[in-house]
Order: sequence, then C-alpha cells, then structure tokens
Amino acid sequence: MPSIKYIPLFQIDLMHGYYANGICQALTLQPTAATQLMMRRIGLKFLAKTNGGTVYGRVEKAGANWRLISKLPNGLYLQFVLTSNGGIFYPITLLPAAYKPTQLMVFSNLANHVFGGKALLVKNSPSHQFSAADLVEKAQGSFSFSKASAANATVRLQLQSTGQQFEMESPLHQGQIKASFNLTNADGGLANLSINGVFEKTIYVLPPDAPGNTLGIIDIFYNDSLPTNYQFMTPTGLVNSKIYQVPFAAAQARWRYKIQRLFNDSITGIAIEKGNPGAIAFNTVAGAEAGSFISTSSTAIALSDQPIKGITLKNQSNKILVPHLPNPAINQIVTDTDGVLYAEMLVSV
Repeated sequence: MPSIKYIPLFQIDLMHGYYANGICQALTLQPTAATQLMMRRIGLKFLAKTNGGTVYGRVEKAGANWRLISKLPNGLYLQFVLTSNGGIFYPITLLPAAYKPTQLMVFSNLANHVFGGKALLVKNSPSHQFSAADLVEKAQGSFSFSKASAANATVRLQLQSTGQQFEMESPLHQGQIKASFNLTNADGGLANLSINGVFEKTIYVLPPDAPGNTLGIIDIFYNDSLPTNYQFMTPTGLVNSKIYQVPFAAAQARWRYKIQRLFNDSITGIAIEKGNPGAIAFNTVAGAEAGSFISTSSTAIALSDQPIKGITLKNQSNKILVPHLPNPAINQIVTDTDGVLYAEMLVSV
C-alpha cells in the first residue's frame, strides 16, 4: 500500500523582542472551527508549535518537485486565532499609543512586505513590526453603528473575503442614523462598512465560536494573483513552501524601586547604580513616608526574559546593602497616573 506523504505548505512564526531567542511564547495560534473543517475537506493538516504553527499538505511526486494531490481552490481562505498564553502578551509587548481593547490585531499574507528576505505579515512600517497599522475594530455576534447625518441612509456591511452582505435602511432620527446587524451567520473576516455606497470604515467580523480572549487573527489566502514571495503553491499545484513571520517589539518601561527602611535605622539615604557594561542611571528621591525612597531609571528599558545583573543598592555612605537587586516581574508592570509605563519592585532594608 503506498504511503501518504505530507510536507509543509507554510508555517507562521510569531517572533518577539522580549525573548532572547526571538521566539514568542506569549501567544497561542489555532485555526478556527470553520478552517479546521475546510482543511479536513481538502487534505490539509495543522500542527501547533511554541510560536505559531505549520500547515501541511498531502502531496505526490512531480518530477523533482512535490505537487498537492488536491489542488487548492483559487480564493481559499484560512483563518487562525491568536490568544494570550498565560496572559503575559500585553505586559511585555510594545503596544501602539492609540490601542483600544475594542481593536483586533489583523495580519494576512495579502501584504507585500518582504524585509531581510522574510515574508512579513505586518503592514509596512519603518519598524517592520506590529504597529497601529495592523489594528482593526472588531465585532462578534452583532455590530452597531451610529453617525450624525442630515438625511436617511442605507447602511451596508460587506465581507471582503466572500462578498457576503448585510444591509439595512436607517431613517434619520434626532440628527443621527443608526444601524445594527446580526452577525451570527456571518462568514467572518474583514468587512467594509458603507453609507449610501460611500465607504465609511473597515471592521473585522470574528466568527461566533472565536474565544472571548481573542487578541488577533491571521488570515492566509491562496490566490493566483498573490506576489511570488507570498505564494505557497504555484497555479499548477506545485508546493512552494513559505515561512510567514509576525514580529512584535518588547515593551519599554522605566524601572522604579520603592525602598522602605524597616531593619536599619542608620540608613538616611540610598542610591541605586548599574555600571558598565550596560550602565543604567537611576534618580532617587525621598518617599512620602519617613525612611522611604523611590529610585527610578532615567530612561525606559526594553523588557527582556534575560535578567539584568549587577544593579546595586547603596546607603548614604556608599556602602553596598544589596549587591544584586532583583528585576521587576511581569506582573509588576504598571501605567501610572502620569501615563508612563513603570516596572516596579518593592525592597525592604
């Protein structure tokens, strides 16, 4: 009996500057239920890995190449969900200043962004990393819209991937038009909202079964018109394996040590120092309570899973009290009332 062979069609690599090896361990990637069903129908398999996953195709030999036994239909659309692994993605990730919880990270191979020989799924930006350009307002189950207007309007929501449409008449009421769509049976994906045929904005319709903690979506398309750098199958069905990458930058925070004198009344002042290599300057002020001090790094420091060693705590006589202060933990990253991100650590001396 002949054996069935599967080889990679494409893999999705999630990369992150927080990790020394670049491999993002903060996110989990899984196909949606509809995509899993589609893959079973056409002989594809998905295998998850630490930082993403790989889709395999069932192939046969074609000369020196491999050809899919079942050629993929033009316009094939595969949808993958990103969720936080242990809830650590937000604290360690550089988020756009305008980020809102109602937004979704949306990545796709419809982008034409090759950098350093790698096919990136993020939109083109000077950083070549996740940015505000990759954020889209999300909707799940239903979507409501209102806008100031001077006349009645027809409001339409149309899915980009399938052309599915939702439309309703919106009579003018108190200077506004309003529309509400039931998206329970929507195909899912990017959708254009228009008013009287004029484009208003783009939203992303999540499938009803997408987890409530979905942070992002990766859409992978097969289309004959895709740029070669993004095409994982030729028009004749030959496999052209691709590696797609989604790079994230590490958050940067000012380190802030809050020192409380509890055990040594002779301490009247402190200093925190980090010399070369990788010197860090700290500024120290007295705390609100007697015997307390606050020492803050003068600049923001990129967060990393590799600890910074050699941060010393000294007293007013330059005597070392603690030769190696601990690094703040992920759950100690806070945004203060001044809008600045701080990584805090409480220390008693």
